[in-house]
Amino acid sequence: MTLRASIQEAISQSDIYLYLVSDAANSSDCIRDELKFALGLEHENALRIVPVRLPDPDSPLPPLLRGRFYATLDPTEGGAARLAHDLTSFPGHEKIPEDCRLSVTARLTEYGLVHTLDQARYLAARARVETHILLLNDVYDALDKLYRNVVKARFALDSIPREDRRSIEEIVSSIHSQSRNIVKEAPLVCRIFLANTADKLDQEYYDKGHERILHTLLHRLQWNIEYLRHVRGDTPFDERSVNTRCLPEEFCGHCCEFFAANEKLGTIEVPRHGHPGPSSQVKLIPWGLSSPFNDMLSGEVGIAIDDLLARRFLAHTLPSTEMPSPGILKYGLA
Repeated sequence: MTLRASIQEAISQSDIYLYLVSDAANSSDCIRDELKFALGLEHENALRIVPVRLPDPDSPLPPLLRGRFYATLDPTEGGAARLAHDLTSFPGHEKIPEDCRLSVTARLTEYGLVHTLDQARYLAARARVETHILLLNDVYDALDKLYRNVVKARFALDSIPREDRRSIEEIVSSIHSQSRNIVKEAPLVCRIFLANTADKLDQEYYDKGHERILHTLLHRLQWNIEYLRHVRGDTPFDERSVNTRCLPEEFCGHCCEFFAANEKLGTIEVPRHGHPGPSSQVKLIPWGLSSPFNDMLSGEVGIAIDDLLARRFLAHTLPSTEMPSPGILKYGLA
């Protein structure tokens, strides 16, 4: 089989054809021949062509693709991570080869956590794949790399009064310890999510809980990075910034205490339809415990539990964010 025939066969077995825009590609007869073959398949609805601009913005789209929308590898617009994320919305993306490497994204945005864990779990169940976890901020920068860049920086302690330096140094040391723990724990949470094959009821409990953990951990890591940049002298830090250190609790109903077997996990707000009784009610003795699944949806229980686990992990009172089995959970009015 000739090289040309081999390339055409590979293209015909693909769902998406990425055309990397460059002057060299635009002027190549071989690439133009490939593109014409791909266009023929696209006209038959057998393939989707996606032009991708490289970071160099000066190369024009070739005449055959002029007028099309295009993706970009410009790192300021998300780079390869955003492209991989966007491609999951195309029909046929579930057809992936065996033994491939799949990038899985968990991205912190202004409005919450956006991730591809569901899609990756679906894909991994149908092929042997190696997963690579990417923890990203809103503009698709890797949060762990941003943190490592701050670690290497020298802090501007000279501008801080001598009597305050010791306190600042202790805070910075604590933040570094917490951030290193997050950088280790967050990918583990992603991998547990990917491996979760529980039944439908329990899966909702675990998935919503792991999403809440990831949201809490990435939010704190981003806050830590901004604070360390401030101490380094790069960015201002006002009272509003200080007040965003913790995510607000997910629910606003009343406080309940949670237990796993006989171990108290802590107290957290639950939805108003949770355990009966207003927050002003005097605690009854004995007040008893019941399964939270009697009063709340499975996902709500997962969120409440993992609010507790994530906060305790960040406070160094838990070594991990491992979720307890739903069968051993009890709760009652605090």
